[in-house]
Amino acid sequence: MLSIGVKTLRVIRIRRYLGYYQSKLTGVTLENALAGFDLQVKENWLLSRRYLFTSESVTEGHPDKICDQISDTILDTMLALDPTSRVAAEVVVNTGLVVVTGEISSNASANFVKIVRQKIAEIGYTNPKNNGFSCDSCSVLIALDEQSVDIAQGVDQAQETREQTSDERWDAVGAGDQGIMFGFACNETPELMPLPISLAHRISRE
Repeated sequence: MLSIGVKTLRVIRIRRYLGYYQSKLTGVTLENALAGFDLQVKENWLLSRRYLFTSESVTEGHPDKICDQISDTILDTMLALDPTSRVAAEVVVNTGLVVVTGEISSNASANFVKIVRQKIAEIGYTNPKNNGFSCDSCSVLIALDEQSVDIAQGVDQAQETREQTSDERWDAVGAGDQGIMFGFACNETPELMPLPISLAHRISRE
């Protein structure tokens, strides 16, 4: 049954690719294109086609990275002051402007303007004549609210607990905002990352 399933999958994949090429070739039917070819040979041909795969690497001074580092620092600071803090801080930067917004609920308080300026200085933006952005000359706007009731509800208790539909340990853990991340490792480089991103990182470090 497994071999039949594998062959069926191969036929589906071959038909999908040949369906496109069939429209480009006059008088060539799908049956004629498949006739006389071993499925394994055809699959190998399809998988051997060349593709251009590129990656980019940005340094800590890139606007996206500046935002990430500021929000990370705010999170680290709040958790250090109050481990039960709930932080969802978003940061936006533009020429001469930093905006910190989102939701934070905590028993601790922090000087967010100072945190922002210190992090920008650490990154290296200390000269206002350099691209019009520096730690001392930029405006810092703080627009933070407490965590919304709806999100807090999901963090306090999971839906399974609230509705008493499960007594499993992990079902009792609230999640609030949820995200799905994925990735993979490969043997192309010593750091087990795809070659394009590894090369991009090396060029950035130079």
